[in-house]
Amino acid sequence: MQPHVRFTSVVWTFLSLLDSGEVETLDVIWAKIEDGTLFQYLGGKYDVDVTLLPEADQARVLEFFRAMAGVSSRRKFGVENNGIALVIALASEGIQQSVDSSHEINLG
Repeated sequence: MQPHVRFTSVVWTFLSLLDSGEVETLDVIWAKIEDGTLFQYLGGKYDVDVTLLPEADQARVLEFFRAMAGVSSRRKFGVENNGIALVIALASEGIQQSVDSSHEINLG
């Protein structure tokens, strides 16, 4: 799966949780990223179908998320209260980094 598609799948998978008002702490989300159980945790707790993203792609996403662990989510993304928003912000950063900046996108 292309990297931008991989990260977009994460956004679409968890956006509904944010929309319905679900909240996770940043500490819990960072811990689940670190121990590799983010997708299983959120998928099980909220009955979200995480199988749309194959396990190999989940592992790649978690690797990217772990590499972002040193950033201030408040300063970088404006996220300080909801770990689900953090997941979406991290995935959005993954999309941004995976798009070739020399490639123009025709929006219309």
